Amino acid sequence: MSHAIALSDTLLLTGEEAVAVVGGLGPACAAQGLLACGPTLVVIKLGQAGCLLATRTEQIRVAGFTVEVADTTGAGDAFDAALVYGRLHGRPLQQTGQLANAAGATAVAKVGTGTRLPGKAEIFELLK
Repeated sequence: MSHAIALSDTLLLTGEEAVAVVGGLGPACAAQGLLACGPTLVVIKLGQAGCLLATRTEQIRVAGFTVEVADTTGAGDAFDAALVYGRLHGRPLQQTGQLANAAGATAVAKVGTGTRLPGKAEIFELLK
């Protein structure tokens, strides 16, 4: 697994996964350990608490959104897709984290996955 991590540019994990891979006392410590393995960006998903984004020069925590949860299925996929969108569009880390958190929150407020995942308009509405 360490070889795959070393070849990664962006690594996305849940808080539990990050700690399990490198050990440590929490997500911030785990992010530093993972960065030392080679990725340029480590993103740790923290559920309702938001996310942590870390590079070699910056580490930020972005708060999550409070929504009524209907179904958690697909929330991670929505988060990941929005994170990729933010990165591809050159958004700063803080903005990218907010966008990803909004996508995950919008997803959990709905029932279902696939075509039922939130669209861009729904995600940006939550960000307003």
